[in-house]
Amino acid sequence: FGGESDLSAKLLRMVHLRAFEEDPLRLMRGVQFATRFYLKIEPQTFEAMQKAAPLIRTVSPERISEELRKLLSAEKPSIGFIWMRDIDLLKEVFPELAENVGVLQGNKFQNDDVFMHTMRVLDASRKDPAIPFSGDLDLILSALFHDVGKARTKGFDKEKNRMTFYGHQLVSKRMAR
Repeated sequence: FGGESDLSAKLLRMVHLRAFEEDPLRLMRGVQFATRFYLKIEPQTFEAMQKAAPLIRTVSPERISEELRKLLSAEKPSIGFIWMRDIDLLKEVFPELAENVGVLQGNKFQNDDVFMHTMRVLDASRKDPAIPFSGDLDLILSALFHDVGKARTKGFDKEKNRMTFYGHQLVSKRMAR
């Protein structure tokens, strides 16, 4: 199937057109492989993944969580979550995170939406030497869900002329549970 040349080119390619329909867990496996090994997803494979994304609902949570554990062990797990966003898999696996895509914070230095801000925090929690216990799974999961409630608490303070997310920490806590 040309796998050796694809690996040399750092390219992830499906071996047949029905790969994701036959086993939808391959969607998550492809994302975590692309993330852990810094692979690009070949365009036809990417399109097939987008088309098959809703099928992930047919996979048991236990199988998905094992692929997520591997994804979260990557040096930059944000890459996988960005792939999931772009493939439309994020809204199937983590709809709460997907709610924050495009939610602007307005006053952050990087001018990220809440999702990209979360991705920066996620990567820092995974491998930043300045953060105690970086790499600890509980810390990584806390980073992933720390602002998940922002989309549901978004407001605008006219007096201060800025976006607000009053109570997002409490909403985030409930959603994470």
